[in-house]
Amino acid sequence: MEKKSFSARDAQNRLPDQRKYKRKAHTLEQIHLAQRGNAVQDLLDIRLEGADGELVLTYQVNAEKLALAERRRRLSGDGA
Repeated sequence: MEKKSFSARDAQNRLPDQRKYKRKAHTLEQIHLAQRGNAVQDLLDIRLEGADGELVLTYQVNAEKLALAERRRRLSGDGA
């Protein structure tokens, strides 16, 4: 799977509220809130690096966990 990476600089032209995401603590809190209750949260590997103002978010689908989830779904009869 391809890794995706975004930095605060990348966000400048895309996110109108990008200033909110300059603080690492706030950004981590928002990531956790977005994941809460999300059925696929365990399928993503997410890493936030850098100091405040220079954050880099990297994420990718964990292919191993995805394959395991698909096998479980098929075995349970929930999928095609």
